[in-house]
Amino acid sequence: MKLAEFLPYLQGVETTPKGNVACCPAHDDRHPSLVVKETDDRLLIHCWAGCRTTDVLAAMGLDYPDLFLESRTTKRTRRVPGKRQPEPIPHDDWDWRKTCAELERTIQAKREHHEAILAATHGLNIHQLTPEQFDEVMTYVGQAYSWLDCCERLDDTVCLLQGTLRDEEEQAECSKKRNGMNQ
Repeated sequence: MKLAEFLPYLQGVETTPKGNVACCPAHDDRHPSLVVKETDDRLLIHCWAGCRTTDVLAAMGLDYPDLFLESRTTKRTRRVPGKRQPEPIPHDDWDWRKTCAELERTIQAKREHHEAILAATHGLNIHQLTPEQFDEVMTYVGQAYSWLDCCERLDDTVCLLQGTLRDEEEQAECSKKRNGMNQ
């Protein structure tokens, strides 16, 4: 979604040299605290009152993919001509439990790191920043929220994988019991 399509979802929109500010729809905002900035490939939003991006988007009836100017699915499905695609690892040759545990540790570390970045921005007075400093802060904020979104998606994937592993174990156990009963 482009900036011109996004701004009508908001109230109290003001254009400043540092970007657009608006009243945050996720809380009772009397003074514009939501900053919206368009980059080359996405919209960056940050509520200086501390609202989470997911809460802001939910209040607008939107989701993370709406912040990207180009559909994420078209980016992911592009193949680079001549580039060899990695071979899939067979299910039987991989320790999925170990992988899940490692992923959970990595996801938690990334989540803590990027939440710390966002926490550090909550006390900033954006009116005291130069345009270059503001752009840098908004870039870090956008990257942090992108990583947090990625962490949520990876959490979901790990949960699905762990559920699949449990289901397979239960099915194998049931098969053993059935085979024992049939003999």
